[in-house]
Amino acid sequence: MFIAVLQENFEIAEEQKHKIQLQTFKRDVDPKEKKDDVIYRWNFYKYFQAKPKALAVENIPYNLILHTQKSRVRDFLTDNDNSTGKKNITGNKKTSTNFVIRLKQYFGYHDEIDKVPLLERTTDFGEPITDRSTEAFMDDFQEHQAIKADFLAAHPNYDASLWFLSPRNRFRRFCQLLVEPSHGDRVYGTSPSPTWNFVFNAFIYLCIIASVAFAAFANMSYQKEYFEKNGDVKYPWFWITDAMFTGIFTVEFIIKIIADGFLLTPNAYLLDVWNQLDFFVLITLYINISISATSTGGVAKTVRAFKALRALRLIKFSSSMKDIFYSILIAGAPRIIDASLLSISLVIPFAIYGVNIFAGLFFYCNDDDDSIVTNDQCIDEFDNSIYNFNVLMPRVWSNPFGYNFDDFKSALLILFEIISGEGWIDVMATSMNIVGRDFSPQSNVSKWNALFFIFFNLAGSVFVLTLFVSVIISNYQLKSGMAYLTADQKRWVDLKKLLKQITPSKIPKRRPSNRFRALCFDYATEKRGTLSKIMSIIYILHILLLMTEIKSTSHLWDNIRDVVFIIFIVIYVLELSAKAIGLGWKVFHNKWNVFDFIVITGAAATTISVLALRNSRIMTQAQNIFLVLICLKLFQKSDVMNQLFKNMIGSLPSILNLFAVWSIIFVVYTIMFMEIFGLTKFGTNEGRHVNFRQFPTAITTLVRMSTGEGWNSIMHDFAVEPPNCVDDENNIFGSDCGSKVWSYILFISWNVLSMYIFANMFIVVVSDNFSYCYQIAADFSLVTRDEIRGYPFLQWDCFLFLIFFFFFLVYFLNRSLLFTFKKAWKDVDVDRTGYIKSNEIAKFFSKLNGSFRVRIYDDEFLVPYLIKNSTVIVTHEEGPLGQIWGTNKQKNSLIEVENLDIRKLERNLSKINTSQIYERRKIYNQIYQEALLSVEKDSDGNEKGISFTNMLIMFAHYRLINDDQCLEIHEYIKRKEKLERVNDNVNKDLVKSLLRTIYWRKKFKMIRERRLRVERHSETTANGIGVPRIMVNDSDAQTLRIDTNLSRGSQTRNIRGTPSPVSSTGTPISSQTPVSPVSPGSPNSVNSDHHISDYLDYFSSRSSFRRSSGEYSSRISSDIVSNEGENSFEESWNLIDANTEMDDQTANQLLNNLQNNYWHDVLQEMSNNDSMQNNV
Repeated sequence: MFIAVLQENFEIAEEQKHKIQLQTFKRDVDPKEKKDDVIYRWNFYKYFQAKPKALAVENIPYNLILHTQKSRVRDFLTDNDNSTGKKNITGNKKTSTNFVIRLKQYFGYHDEIDKVPLLERTTDFGEPITDRSTEAFMDDFQEHQAIKADFLAAHPNYDASLWFLSPRNRFRRFCQLLVEPSHGDRVYGTSPSPTWNFVFNAFIYLCIIASVAFAAFANMSYQKEYFEKNGDVKYPWFWITDAMFTGIFTVEFIIKIIADGFLLTPNAYLLDVWNQLDFFVLITLYINISISATSTGGVAKTVRAFKALRALRLIKFSSSMKDIFYSILIAGAPRIIDASLLSISLVIPFAIYGVNIFAGLFFYCNDDDDSIVTNDQCIDEFDNSIYNFNVLMPRVWSNPFGYNFDDFKSALLILFEIISGEGWIDVMATSMNIVGRDFSPQSNVSKWNALFFIFFNLAGSVFVLTLFVSVIISNYQLKSGMAYLTADQKRWVDLKKLLKQITPSKIPKRRPSNRFRALCFDYATEKRGTLSKIMSIIYILHILLLMTEIKSTSHLWDNIRDVVFIIFIVIYVLELSAKAIGLGWKVFHNKWNVFDFIVITGAAATTISVLALRNSRIMTQAQNIFLVLICLKLFQKSDVMNQLFKNMIGSLPSILNLFAVWSIIFVVYTIMFMEIFGLTKFGTNEGRHVNFRQFPTAITTLVRMSTGEGWNSIMHDFAVEPPNCVDDENNIFGSDCGSKVWSYILFISWNVLSMYIFANMFIVVVSDNFSYCYQIAADFSLVTRDEIRGYPFLQWDCFLFLIFFFFFLVYFLNRSLLFTFKKAWKDVDVDRTGYIKSNEIAKFFSKLNGSFRVRIYDDEFLVPYLIKNSTVIVTHEEGPLGQIWGTNKQKNSLIEVENLDIRKLERNLSKINTSQIYERRKIYNQIYQEALLSVEKDSDGNEKGISFTNMLIMFAHYRLINDDQCLEIHEYIKRKEKLERVNDNVNKDLVKSLLRTIYWRKKFKMIRERRLRVERHSETTANGIGVPRIMVNDSDAQTLRIDTNLSRGSQTRNIRGTPSPVSSTGTPISSQTPVSPVSPGSPNSVNSDHHISDYLDYFSSRSSFRRSSGEYSSRISSDIVSNEGENSFEESWNLIDANTEMDDQTANQLLNNLQNNYWHDVLQEMSNNDSMQNNV
């Protein structure tokens, strides 16, 4: 809690986090915000006179204006010979069929040495850039890269490694194929080959592992035995292996500096912090093999410790491990030093005060005879009983072993040990026994002295230790970026982890027809049935039975427990068999079922073996392991515990990366301890399992010390020095002394790193991964009451629910909100592929309910409900209404509604909130188009569809979070770019739909006119004389014909100027409410002055439709042609009725107008895409 309180004070204010994120993002991506490393970092050539070459025009962006030297322009204009030999980097290289050329290309060896990848890489940006600020940024970025190439062209020696190997050198290009650039990107160089780079790195890492393994095996104890057995061998095998690995690492070093230079080049070796570490390790290897070959004294012992640093190179194996190590120990080193100084500054006053009150008062005589009262009496010898043997020992007046307050450094050391919680009771007891200077201690004479240690212990634990840990944790969060995330952003990060763990249902498509299999299928798929609750009870009884194990001489109780376990195991086998019968082989698609199979099989086999072999200890232990693992099944049964388990699984990558770094630190310190203290004699705290003689016992000792158990006592034992040990300065193998300096350095640094830093880093990682459970309360409003009622609130695991009460929100989100999503997915993804095709997206959307519902109209405004609520009698020639709606027969169906109550229908339609419908349609179109953009393809280019996880995360953006508040800056920019593409596709789809409407209306009119001409011609031919026809419009028609084949996405427009029909009572129908069927995209959808009569005219009277269309079309044509007044074209465009016919004049004028504006290019692009798709 103290750490949490201090962490809260270190927390950055919420209003400052967005500002810091913006500043950091701008500094990282904006070339103007940071200096060019090529020009400003270890670059002395900026002070030299340039040696320019001809201007490479192909390297400059087309819209870029640079300050170029006159000589370069002169070279370019005069067609300098230096530029004639260059290759055109933008041209397409001809593919050669030569085997050698193809082999070189496979390994990444290309001949384009003049290529500038920094410029080429930025030329393909996908979609055209329409945002001016984005375009300006890309221009700045290209200018930044062009300046790099320009500077290197002006100073060719700057990019020459070792001052004589130019980028054109073949051997240097080969070295560049093997290794990645040490710093930045190569401007005039060869990119590393993925194949060669992988092979080279794999070989180096294998050598590092082998080198560490040999160092751990050839420890000091082994070397001593080796020399005792083989005599004085000048070059033993372990020295030869060290020299061999040193040579290999030297070759690696040479390859890297040839490829990119050592220091004074753009991509120099020493510009990378990890190369600096490798270089330091290489130097220590050379020192080690040099001194080990010439000396075996104390200097060699000190140098040998540095061989352990070679294990640090293993951190480069993973980028995540490098980030953790860099954030904690390299970038965090200044903060660690600051925290250490701050902690020491709090300890110093206590140390000074302790010296003043306890200096010289801890002395005592090793003879505890009561006759010795002062130090003058502590003389001569006394009998000391050791293992029932009387040994004559001299009396000594001295301080206790390992601690005193005689000077400042001793006081500071013991107070540091007290902070760790070790040994402070002994020190306090000694202070309570103080009688006076030069007097032997007496029990509890100065008991008030204990207050000093009590207060310091509280102060050290609360302020010193927690402050140090809080600073370290805060620094890690700052370096990793977590400290700059707002609460909403953290919630989104955790929510993504949760959503990515959710997978679609993999149960079979259909329920088995066999009755028994169907029952097994129901049990396997039903998560909340009665049998499931019974199994939960059995698991609880299983746990209780495990708790009854006792040590007893009678085997009766053990036999009873084994029999009960056998019964439980039989039940578990029957349960798993039932799932297998119901689901078939797909039962193993669920990881829990795989876990059940392994654990239950192991428990059955080991239990039977225990009954057969009663005295087999190995089988008994194996049985206990499997029986304990069965208890994990409660995680599956309880939603709360299951959520905790998923969060724990989700945090495993971060935990494993941190544990891997910690393990490497373990190896480094283990080898160091073995090299320094491998031959030190045992003290009172060492023994068979606590020493540094062999690698296993050494690393076990470090694990014990990481918990703080007796670390200070072991430290003082290994600080032994002469005359308490045998010291041979000429031969380290003949000495059993330790080292006080190395002891304090290694033990204290290990205590700080392992017990204080890395152990607390696990708290940070775990708390970050579990923070979603605590922060999800803000999203609880996303779950409706109906969704919650879909599941019982109180179930069998109610007692667990009360224990983990603060996780109940996760229960609802995981079980209620996501259940509808998984159910809808299961209904559409019948093949259980985990993907939905693009033609099934709309079907999937129609099945979503609750918070994920995206349907445009409410259920009461759907046609079946409108017909039902308007009290009509429905007949249809094809069958009942239910056979039309919701089936595939809907495409060519007509609904004939008789005796329609038009007033009631109009009132029902007037209830539609058009503004809400407009927003719903807008969101629906966006989600649909974004889903199309998220469709994936396989390696052959065939459509796979959109995955379950991508669809779920996409819906989270629209339904669960606010992008403006929850996304980080880089995520927000990517999201904004994607939404721009989505909106462009929505607009293109609207234009394409409108043009298709115009095209098909025009084609329909031509076909109709051709049919009319044929009819007139046939009548004229039959009668001989053309007789005029009289068309009668029956205004009393009572039948409403509704075409159910309205194309998706078409916008229904009103017909202006048409008369309203009369109702059955003879009065005209008039309503002031807007007509609901108007598309939300229409500009007249909110404040429309048209009524249901307009649509009745269209559906029931074709003659009035014809009469109105001519007047309507001519008015549209005149408006488009005249283009008078403000927004005249936009207004005339909005008057177009997609449901009416359009004459040739209007259509041609409309298309001509479109050809002269922005939409011409868009339509041309869409036409080309359609033609390409048709050709494919």
